Amino acid sequence: MAQPVDYFAYGTLLDQRTMREIAGEWDRLLRGRLDGYRIRFGPWSDRWRGHTADLEPGPGEAVHGVIYRILTPQLMDIVSAHPGYRTIPVSIVTD
Repeated sequence: MAQPVDYFAYGTLLDQRTMREIAGEWDRLLRGRLDGYRIRFGPWSDRWRGHTADLEPGPGEAVHGVIYRILTPQLMDIVSAHPGYRTIPVSIVTD
């Protein structure tokens, strides 16, 4: 059974059109901040026509993004669309 999940997005999935193409619609959208991390740009991606954005620990830093309320099958769609992608539980500060 599909369960709701809050998904913190940064990078390409900040674009709502891209998010809809990959995962469909969502129930809720909030601004959020992930403290203690920073964005690290990785290798070039022909698919995204740019460098991939990854998160790494960054004491005293923060990553700004959005929180989408989606269902677990949609989360699997996001993971499938991003080879090598992994999810980790984090605490997000919201406005």
